[in-house]
Amino acid sequence: MATARAQPSSRTSKRPKLNTGGDESNLNDLVNFQLPPRRQQFTGPRRSKKTAATAPWARERFVNSAYRFVLKPSVTADYTVHFVDPDIYFQWPDIIQILVPHTSSSLTGEGNTMCPICLGAPVAPRMTKCGHVYCYACILHYLQTSDQAGWHRCPICFDSISEAALKPVKWFFESESEALGTANGTAFKMRLMQRPQLTTLALPQSETWPSDLIPPHQAAFQFLPDIYKFAKFMLPTPKSLQDDLQEEIVSLSIDRDEKINVADGLGASFVERAITKVYRLIEDAKALDVPSLRDAINNAERGMEIAAEVAEKRQNVTRHPEFSPAQGDARPEHWADEHDNIQSIPREAAAATPSKQLKSRRNINPPPHSTSTYYFYQAASGSPIFLHPLDIRILLSHFGSYANFPRDIEVKVEARNEGTVDDDLRKRCKYLAHLPEAADVTFVEADLTSVVGKDTIAAFDSALKNRRARRREKERRDDRARVKAEERERDRLAEEHWVLKFSAARPTISSVEDEELQAFLGADTQQSSAQPAPPGAWGQRSFASTLSAPATGM
Repeated sequence: MATARAQPSSRTSKRPKLNTGGDESNLNDLVNFQLPPRRQQFTGPRRSKKTAATAPWARERFVNSAYRFVLKPSVTADYTVHFVDPDIYFQWPDIIQILVPHTSSSLTGEGNTMCPICLGAPVAPRMTKCGHVYCYACILHYLQTSDQAGWHRCPICFDSISEAALKPVKWFFESESEALGTANGTAFKMRLMQRPQLTTLALPQSETWPSDLIPPHQAAFQFLPDIYKFAKFMLPTPKSLQDDLQEEIVSLSIDRDEKINVADGLGASFVERAITKVYRLIEDAKALDVPSLRDAINNAERGMEIAAEVAEKRQNVTRHPEFSPAQGDARPEHWADEHDNIQSIPREAAAATPSKQLKSRRNINPPPHSTSTYYFYQAASGSPIFLHPLDIRILLSHFGSYANFPRDIEVKVEARNEGTVDDDLRKRCKYLAHLPEAADVTFVEADLTSVVGKDTIAAFDSALKNRRARRREKERRDDRARVKAEERERDRLAEEHWVLKFSAARPTISSVEDEELQAFLGADTQQSSAQPAPPGAWGQRSFASTLSAPATGM
């Protein structure tokens, strides 16, 4: 009778041995023996830091932090969640166009203005989901070489890319003076930004912000004031999309003619294919021109006209004191009706998106209204360049309230500090919580004498001296680290040069053995010529002489 063997288990060592005493009944009982079920303690999902830093997450985070987006103005689209959390990624199908700053140097030294395939300026540029920009024809040609149907590996990061996921790119050209204005000792223009606490939309303070013309939790059209420069995302108009695509048609046609002139028929064929696809995008843009979207665009344009009229009348009152209420004079009725309340612009008339959008798809938890507002200064060009927190304290001491800050200032830059948005920066500078994680920012230390005067600056003399001391200490540390790094590099290069030189001058072991072998062979040859070796199977000849002897036939 075959006895059952107990399977090895990690818990058998802790179980006491059973004394069967040779009784088969005890062995039969062991056949049906089962351990009690192990109790598992639920600890929740395991999330390690290694999982959070995987390539897809880093790729999406980079695209979300480095660029701005033009989104689809669809009736079913709801972008309210992006006004609450800047780290939520945009759905790739909702993106129509990606705005890339021309001065960006995030990817390459050429500022992302060079196609990695043809090494030229991108023609009708297209961006992949991994954030790399190519010529439309170049990436189509590259995708055609794939053995896999519909996708290929990115030539830069080897991430999977497909033709359907390519997005048009539009360069965002900043003012050259503003882009280079952060150099020490130069004048730099900045604008007062205003951001309600529970929204990620921060715009320069103006007659149209905040107002019903640009709702703080509703995507705005790109033609509204300051939206194109400062908003993280925006809505296009069908006409603006068609104009941009027509410019791509012109660029592609020029590129096709150049390739034909140099007898590059294959390249011209892919350019022609790109032109065909751009024409399809133009048809898609025309299809967006529905009555609901057209009404929303007209209402937004009308609201902008009303705001411009109100701003002009306010300036007229400032220029003509006879209308000033401080002197007891009556103001024109048509001016007073619109000047007293800019909020009088009807919400329905100034809405930037169709009213059907909110009815068809409302956010589950819309953010509540908040009266708390953050004020800070940003570069007038829209670049992520901000005034140093200490300088903001100086301005607050002089003007008494953030709302009294001047809307535009021009300061002289003393120094600049570069950083990256993370949890620590968001805690120290809460007014920058609307920026996505990993976004690059620059803080400028400015000379505010022309704005607040020398008396206010004198009150912060100690804090300014400490800031300069910390800056100089940081510069010294950076210089020492740079010198040490250069010394380590020189030592490494010198060591490699010495090793290569010594290896070339020193004879190798094989060469020494060859010399000894040749000397031995020469001596043996002389000895053999003087006294012939006796014949035999082995004889008295050495193994070395046997190697040097000519082969004989059998």
